[in-house]
Amino acid sequence: MALRHWSACELLGWLALVWVGGSCTTAAKAQWADVPRMDVNGDFQTTKVQGNRGYYQQMLWLVVDRDPEGLNCRPFDGGEPLVKLGYGGILMTQIESAETNAITLRDGQPWLNVTLTRLSSRQLDLRQGAERSGPYHCQVRASADLIAPINLSAIEELRRSGFNK
Repeated sequence: MALRHWSACELLGWLALVWVGGSCTTAAKAQWADVPRMDVNGDFQTTKVQGNRGYYQQMLWLVVDRDPEGLNCRPFDGGEPLVKLGYGGILMTQIESAETNAITLRDGQPWLNVTLTRLSSRQLDLRQGAERSGPYHCQVRASADLIAPINLSAIEELRRSGFNK
């Protein structure tokens, strides 16, 4: 089965088209999930998003970095990357509590704390032995050039519209 590689612009444009089309043809929704916005530098500063009942966490991110070497996922201490992630991989926000911001500053730049899962599309994994068997916690640069928040409402809308059939 061949997989089509989508650019970030194609994905966002398609999701916007679905959202606009879906909002015109479906009944009123209780809430459409929002996603974190990048700042003027193209960086994300928080994983917390305001909802109608308080803040919630942005939990899933898409790797949009097209570097053939992969996106570096560094240990929390900022050491050399042991894992490099491929385009289209899905990252899960690693948080300690719902109130925690999973983006931390290191050397003045924002870094997203993530947990790698089987959907993370590891391009290179230099971990040794037993370290490779479980989930891995690391950091990626929180830049819109490298990652994009996944809007779960858009995915739900796609599912309801029968896109997966």
